[in-house]
Amino acid sequence: MALNLPGNLFGKSKLFDSSKVEIMAVNPAAFQSFRPDIADVIITGEGFFAETGSFNTQFAAPLNFPNGAEIISMILYGNAGAQSELYGLQRIPLATQGGGVVILQANIGTKISAISNPPVVDNETFSYAMATAQLATNDEVFGGSIEYIKP
Repeated sequence: MALNLPGNLFGKSKLFDSSKVEIMAVNPAAFQSFRPDIADVIITGEGFFAETGSFNTQFAAPLNFPNGAEIISMILYGNAGAQSELYGLQRIPLATQGGGVVILQANIGTKISAISNPPVVDNETFSYAMATAQLATNDEVFGGSIEYIKP
């Protein structure tokens, strides 16, 4: 059994078993527009983007992790225009309406890794989504991936 350590050994106290690492692919067809409505965007299995004249379009894709999983890295890919916009991992309470909190965040095209305190999935209390901040006209997103440690 090999042990891997995200980042530098020194200053990192958490080792993990690499045989428990899983990768979840996030297809762009999983994303839904929630600002503005779906008529203003194009979503396919190859990518999604806001049509000309649509500004401040936001998207989210549901994520289904095993309960107790630890999220260790994630990335969302997009074109050059989209790389100035943010994406993140959103945690949404199940018992109340709205109130989702972004718990990891970076620019589109930038991998979030070497997380010192990886978020632990709690499916009894929360659901999870990969979400974008406000995309502008002609920003395109192609999909992403998330690495997590199985419980």
